[in-house]
Amino acid sequence: KVKIPCILEDLSQFPIEDYNENKELVYIGSRYERDDVIDDYIKPYAEKRPGKVHFYGNWRDYPDKLADAEKRWPGVVFNKRVTTKDFHDIYRDAVAVPLLGKREYFKHGFEVARIFESVMFGSVAVGFDEMDVDNTTWHIRNVNDLFRAVDFLKNGYREKCRELQIERLEQNDVKYFVDEIEKVLNRWKY
Repeated sequence: KVKIPCILEDLSQFPIEDYNENKELVYIGSRYERDDVIDDYIKPYAEKRPGKVHFYGNWRDYPDKLADAEKRWPGVVFNKRVTTKDFHDIYRDAVAVPLLGKREYFKHGFEVARIFESVMFGSVAVGFDEMDVDNTTWHIRNVNDLFRAVDFLKNGYREKCRELQIERLEQNDVKYFVDEIEKVLNRWKY
């Protein structure tokens, strides 16, 4: 597994804020090879809680693909593409951020950067049980787990779960990363 390095202390630079009732799940990213994951986890969630799932990305840039997405995933609100300067405004009051990715990523333990973005800007990432990743506090097996996780977070546990995620990202800290590289280099010296 390849760990994405970060500066651990930077992940808590923005305080967690009260959540927006209409932003239960927020995803910043595009559609690329994620349809089956969206079908399995997000579609049934959005059908029961329409308007509470927001996707940001290039969804609106392609009218034919947007029409298909809106038909395929009713209840999801498709927003425009954003830049990193918008991330805080989007994540800060979101209940949770699903770590959507290609199933190929899940199988090989590829870490997506969404976990760092969501935690740093004041939300909580929710991972899926099929992901081979160990640094989230949530491993969602099905849509019922997703409902339970969001409801749990809404009941006052967002801040604690965010703190736990930051702790679990300790091995992603740049210092840890550099120390590991130095260990490898030192073994090669002789």
